[in-house]
Amino acid sequence: MQGGHTLYTIGGDVPQRGVGFLVHRKVKDKIIKFEGLNDRVASLTMKVNNQYQMQIVQVYAPTTTHSDEEVEEFYEDITSVMERNKSFYKIIMGDFNAKVGRHEQGDGKTTGEQGLGERNERGERLVQFATSKNLKITNTYFEKKSSRKWTWRSPNGETKNQIDFIMTNKKDINHIILNTEVIQRLNTGSDHRLVRSTIRTNHRLERSKM
Repeated sequence: MQGGHTLYTIGGDVPQRGVGFLVHRKVKDKIIKFEGLNDRVASLTMKVNNQYQMQIVQVYAPTTTHSDEEVEEFYEDITSVMERNKSFYKIIMGDFNAKVGRHEQGDGKTTGEQGLGERNERGERLVQFATSKNLKITNTYFEKKSSRKWTWRSPNGETKNQIDFIMTNKKDINHIILNTEVIQRLNTGSDHRLVRSTIRTNHRLERSKM
């Protein structure tokens, strides 16, 4: 690519589907493996430091027009990709087409206190999945104004939801995720806004704290 960056993609035959990674030239030499499972789930493994690797899974979940069976297959695919990779750090991110909403009793540490709106059925399924995999939904942990939380806007601009999430497998997310936020100023031409996490890669961190 122009600028020396690298693009990994899979899917795209159907205009509404396809996932991928755009890797900056400064870190492209750290890439170990790209695995595209299908047009909804892809995985990138990279070297974090001399001790650890990180697996990043990019996803695009079925929308509300798709059946519950398709949703279950989607989560099974994520599980398959995660279980085949033994990286110490794991980041699962993308468009989950699910509203997690505010923290609810029973969520434990899967969600924080900074979610947006009310949870729907697909949001409940996402929380169940995250809990079963010991994942933390990082968007819900960092205090932001409501205008910095929503990730999707309806065509008429009246409805704004938080449906794109970044999750990590570490018990204390602050030892790997320093911040998760929406990028407001970048116009991608999409009805979604970009979500960004700042990741700590200090190799001196004690493993027991991860």
